[in-house]
Amino acid sequence: VMPGGAWNANFTVYTGALYETTSAPYFSYDVTKFNVLPSIGSGTLTFTSNNTATFDYIIKGVRGSKQIVRQPFGVRDTNARVVIRDLWWAGSAENGWGLSIAQQDRTLFGVWFTYGADGKPSWFVMPGGKWDGKVFTGDLFTTTSSGWLGVPYDTSRFRSQRVGTLVLDFTDQENITMIYTINGVTQSKVIERQPF
Repeated sequence: VMPGGAWNANFTVYTGALYETTSAPYFSYDVTKFNVLPSIGSGTLTFTSNNTATFDYIIKGVRGSKQIVRQPFGVRDTNARVVIRDLWWAGSAENGWGLSIAQQDRTLFGVWFTYGADGKPSWFVMPGGKWDGKVFTGDLFTTTSSGWLGVPYDTSRFRSQRVGTLVLDFTDQENITMIYTINGVTQSKVIERQPF
């Protein structure tokens, strides 16, 4: 993760330190287990347009560069909508995990950064879903693929597996009840926009 950094004078280049973290598993979270490890390197995002950028990195001594583009995922929708995109968390009592929500029109794409039973980072993605009033529901997936650090990425090795569902019940634009079911286990968390 790159939890901060600095812009250049033209606001086209953003650079920050990169870190790894460990903590308690998502199904039994304990903030006292959250541990930020020493920096493993740095990352630089150079924006070449509104839709293109370059990510240059040094991670554990390996230097590399990736060309990236804005990912289209939303369906054009002219209906009124609230602005939801942001980082969300359960407050300092559960510091160390969070939900990033990207939004295009009324379509949401969620990335949940948390921890597995081994205390190592675990990621779940919700690549869309549907609205029912103020509630958005989507399927949750885990993914695996080839390594990319210091080697070419092999897209043919990408696999996704559905593991459950994520329900986002919006109390208002600043507060959500997050209800997830993963491998048959259902839990609920109250989350809010994360100030950063």
